[in-house]
Amino acid sequence: DHCPHPTKPERWTLTQSEIDVLKLRIHNGSVKNHESVPFIQVVIIGVFEEIVKAPQFINMSHQSRFDVDQGELGDCWLLAAVADLTLHDELFYRVVPPDQSFTENYAGIFHFQFWRYGQWVDVVVDDRLPTSGGKLVYMNSRENNEFWSALLEKSYAKLYGSYEALKGGYSSEALEDMTGGLTEFYNLQKSPKNLKEMLLGFEMGSLFGCSIKGEGESSNGLIKSHAYSITGICVVKEPAGTNKDNLLLRLRNPWGDKHEWNGAWSDQSPEWKSISQQDKDKLGLKIEHDGEFWFVLRLN
Repeated sequence: DHCPHPTKPERWTLTQSEIDVLKLRIHNGSVKNHESVPFIQVVIIGVFEEIVKAPQFINMSHQSRFDVDQGELGDCWLLAAVADLTLHDELFYRVVPPDQSFTENYAGIFHFQFWRYGQWVDVVVDDRLPTSGGKLVYMNSRENNEFWSALLEKSYAKLYGSYEALKGGYSSEALEDMTGGLTEFYNLQKSPKNLKEMLLGFEMGSLFGCSIKGEGESSNGLIKSHAYSITGICVVKEPAGTNKDNLLLRLRNPWGDKHEWNGAWSDQSPEWKSISQQDKDKLGLKIEHDGEFWFVLRLN
């Protein structure tokens, strides 16, 4: 680990009187047309009791990449990085301190930690989030009573100055902010010389993402100028019993919907018929419109 672990603020533990004051101040009404909330003409910053009856910070006490779905904000670059973060507990809980909930000593505030200019910075936010029609407007979880991802997005927006500042960016920047590590870029039109080292890096906990230049949606289902997380890597034999290996990448679209790759090794492709159900289960293959799919990487 080349970066020091973050430390808690000196006085993160609050007294009961401080908790009561914070509850009164934070839960006193809602805010409309908040200046840091872009693109939505009428937005209510709602507290959780107004959205769900039993809010959870992290459902079942474990994070998932499916907790990260994109809303109306163009910050796919951030979501792709956050989804990667969920794959490794040590990295995740470095950014999302686990000692937080909506029950024990709940005061309407949460904190997250990001690596900025050589040190970990603690960012505190209240529990109010942009909503429209009783639903979250921006980042949200597949589970509608779970809020860690929406709160993380809010804290990152605070770090950058506003939600609008998150419109457009690079996943590499977000990954650096959430790990303190360094990022590298590879053009995969040609096979990189250190491909084996890259694959080994994934097994050791390195985080990967990808994107395609251009604009619009391709006929193969991939979205150009859109960030994807790489959530899995494996090698499988070519169908029909040949000795040829296929390098498969599991990608996730932060939209979390039907916009998926539709070519070889996609959810409904015939290539999967050559794979046993046991191997499919090991790979975590799911035939769902969840934004996640396997993609064959053919390198020249």
